[in-house]
Amino acid sequence: MLIPPYPRRLRDQEPRSPGHDPYPPLPLPVVFERVPAPRWDYRVVVVDPREEEPPTDDRLNALGAEGWLLAAVVDAPTGRSSPRLYYYFVRARADDAE
Repeated sequence: MLIPPYPRRLRDQEPRSPGHDPYPPLPLPVVFERVPAPRWDYRVVVVDPREEEPPTDDRLNALGAEGWLLAAVVDAPTGRSSPRLYYYFVRARADDAE
């Protein structure tokens, strides 16, 4: 004998309103997997705008080719007349990239 997926009274009902589904959704299983926390390498490029230009496209592309991702640029005051620019880069550790 086959058992219907829902009681007959729910299956045979007409929707009460447009868009109302008399069939409630089935619960979906949730699977949790333990994954080790990623480890990161960081790199900071400091630029004094009075003495040097910001990193060029070629320099940024070279860093990107090495796996570095630009995470932030911070204009931090140093007590001088001109602040320094800090370029923060991050990438996954090479030993964790397997």
